Amino acid sequence: MRDLSFRSLDTLLQGSHPYVKRFKQDLDSIHENLATHLDQTPTLNSTAQSAVLEYLLSLACQTQNILNIELGRAGLLALPREWLITHLESAAGPLLESNDEWEYRRLLEVTWKLNSQLVRRFVLRGIKYKQRSCGESIQPEVTRTFHQIPVTVQSNRLNITSRFSTGNVMQIGKLFLGAHLVRLQAVQVN
Repeated sequence: MRDLSFRSLDTLLQGSHPYVKRFKQDLDSIHENLATHLDQTPTLNSTAQSAVLEYLLSLACQTQNILNIELGRAGLLALPREWLITHLESAAGPLLESNDEWEYRRLLEVTWKLNSQLVRRFVLRGIKYKQRSCGESIQPEVTRTFHQIPVTVQSNRLNITSRFSTGNVMQIGKLFLGAHLVRLQAVQVN
């Protein structure tokens, strides 16, 4: 998204805030000098790799302090991109299946910077879980077939192409992404 920018990890690590110090200590406790060499994460054993992803996701998605959120995001984005895209969906499973909108939206924000197809999968997975667990008030004919609706991400817009009413499509998009995150465009097909 053009209107959502993150500071780089190098910039954030220059600070002397206690959260920055704890970030370095926590990552370096997983593997020596990891805080400044996150690109080495794929070479670590699987337990350490999981610990890194879990830690960075918890900062990026579950904390409330903006510095912690930024550290988590920057840490995730400092990981090798293809490796992260391959491993993120399984690591983010608990966030995708939680009832916490804050965590879910923070996950989508960082995912937006990585890969549009991953955003699409996360939105669809979140919709499926949300409907099962909460019984959200989305019209039944929409939720039954939403997984078949073409959803694309272009620029800073989520495009949902549907034969359903624009209002229903907008309701689904806003439920999971929030109007502040993306501008939604529903294209009605006859």
